[in-house]
Amino acid sequence: FGEEKLVKRELPEVDEWPERVKLEYERTAIGFYLSGHPLLEYREIIPLKFNSTSEIDEWEDSQEIRIAGAVMSIKRRRTQRGDLWATVEISDLDGIVNVLVFPNVYSESMDVLTEGNVVVIEGTVREEDEKVIIAKSVERLDSNLELKVNGILINLKQESVNRNLLEALRNFLKTNSSKNGKPVIIEIESERNVVRVQAHPDYSIAPDPAVIRGLKRLVGSKSVAVL
Repeated sequence: FGEEKLVKRELPEVDEWPERVKLEYERTAIGFYLSGHPLLEYREIIPLKFNSTSEIDEWEDSQEIRIAGAVMSIKRRRTQRGDLWATVEISDLDGIVNVLVFPNVYSESMDVLTEGNVVVIEGTVREEDEKVIIAKSVERLDSNLELKVNGILINLKQESVNRNLLEALRNFLKTNSSKNGKPVIIEIESERNVVRVQAHPDYSIAPDPAVIRGLKRLVGSKSVAVL
């Protein structure tokens, strides 16, 4: 036998998966989120003022509930009349709850009810063998967020403002501008006063988690606020 030669191969460098993509692979592969949760990125933008599955033992029959979470699984069924409805498993930061989406609501939200989507569900509690939610409405959290956000405030200290920063900020806003975005308000603060100006509508941006994170990296996390 001759000598075996070990061949050393260098693997190409690849960019790390975006957080949302990585989480979706986890959900698909093992059925749950392991390294994080899709809701966490939204918490950076706006306080998540929703009911939590951590309080499920305290929920009462017929109580109004508003919950945000990721769609983990969908079991579709048909009524005797042939109308589609579904049992949807929703995962928030604290646990999982089943949601019954009957035909009248399902027909309006079937495009939203896709595994991996992050949604807001409003409904009422029903006590069965376990507590479930009867959905009254279902919408994407992104859409719900856009209705509640009025604008993006960027606060800059006068001593930190220079031409390079302003140019970088202008390029960032231009690159991430959105036709249906929210107004950007730039506030420059000195020891004596505060000057506040609203950027041109062409520089409006959407309250998207990735955009907000990029903006915070550019000007500092404490310099960005969602109004």
